[in-house]
Amino acid sequence: MAVPERIEPAINASLRADVDIQAICENRVYHLKIPQGTILPAVVHQRVYSSPYNTLMGYGSEGVTLMLNSFAVTWDEAKDLALAVRGAMSREPICAIFLNERDIMNETGDVFCISAEYACHQLGGYCHVHD
Repeated sequence: MAVPERIEPAINASLRADVDIQAICENRVYHLKIPQGTILPAVVHQRVYSSPYNTLMGYGSEGVTLMLNSFAVTWDEAKDLALAVRGAMSREPICAIFLNERDIMNETGDVFCISAEYACHQLGGYCHVHD
């Protein structure tokens, strides 16, 4: 039986390899949280929801909803980073569908975030036969 693949490493690698994202935030792409002391801009991704596709043969793969947050010290920079992320998420190997986006600002107004959700398909599972 095959174990489902984790999608998070693929997202991290894809975003870090994207030249448009690198031009804005270098390799500051993280899962779940930004390490303390990190300068902005940066991207944080997390799984929001996942649901397995069950078949008569068992678990095959799953639909995954992801949240990608683009943080920066100006709204323009956060928006540019979010657009670069959107481009990277639409290409191989992720091929995610953009669902929605919202603007967020912290209480002091010195950090801006564009928070976007994407839907994609995580491969792997128990009904796949491997030779």
